[in-house]
Amino acid sequence: MGRFMNRNRFVKASSIALGAGCVALTGAAQAEDQTSVLEDQPTRLISFETANTYDKGTLELSVGLSQTYSNDGGGTGNQLYFGGAAYAVSDRVTLGFDLSSYRDPVLDPINGLFPDIRMETAALWGKFGLVESGNWKVAAQASVENIFSLESPLWGGVRTSEWIGSLKAPISYSVSPSLQFHFTPAVSVFPDSVGGAEFYGTIVSLGAGVSYQPNERLSFFGAIDMPISGNNTITNTGTYDKVAVWTAGARYNVTPKAALEAYVTNGVGMTPATSILTHWPDGDRVLGGLRLVYTPDASRPESYRGVPNPVT
Repeated sequence: MGRFMNRNRFVKASSIALGAGCVALTGAAQAEDQTSVLEDQPTRLISFETANTYDKGTLELSVGLSQTYSNDGGGTGNQLYFGGAAYAVSDRVTLGFDLSSYRDPVLDPINGLFPDIRMETAALWGKFGLVESGNWKVAAQASVENIFSLESPLWGGVRTSEWIGSLKAPISYSVSPSLQFHFTPAVSVFPDSVGGAEFYGTIVSLGAGVSYQPNERLSFFGAIDMPISGNNTITNTGTYDKVAVWTAGARYNVTPKAALEAYVTNGVGMTPATSILTHWPDGDRVLGGLRLVYTPDASRPESYRGVPNPVT
């Protein structure tokens, strides 16, 4: 009798252990199937918006620097510092903020002078996935922004608050899981004048971009944004004109949760509204940049090296 009861206990314990093992293996298999959001097509090509959105619950943190090459006098060139965060409230709705800071004299003369420019901007934005059908995605993004520090003799000295904003309607088409084309009409709204001097006003633009991922860790991208109404650059004579904003670069996933982007651009804006602005003057200076993207809640392991075998 005792032997029979012991056998029943053993069978019951074995069944429980087997069930627990199956649950653990199933959970591990599901975790392995879940891809990192950084392995998906990008939501933004540096400052160019795509129709892609993050999975619900994704938190993205980013920080970056754009840098011109040294000027003729041996200086360190001009720097733009920027960063931000975004959180996916749902698979279709993402809320975020961006900060950017530029404080330097221009490298090329404007009306024979080298004026200092300080432009520090904060932006709150929301992005909404509107359509996802077959290979097509359509989204909408709106931003409310404030240039909380604007200083330059170009615009009448020191300004402490200038409200700006933007509306964008990005469209993305997937040729394959690794290749996407993007088309983004946009409107950026700036004051017509600041400090009694002409400012950018309202700029309507059309942009096109492409992103290509040969594997889960590496991707390449490029984009060009052209004003069709309004002007987005200041010329060397102090007038305003239209110049295409272009960006080209690559992303490498250092881990499933962190990616490093390297790029070149003639743009000087890293918020949704200021993304249409070129470097001063004329937009013909090239900036090289790096951006670090971190998604602390990514579902994949910490490293691409895999899980080590247990010590026996």
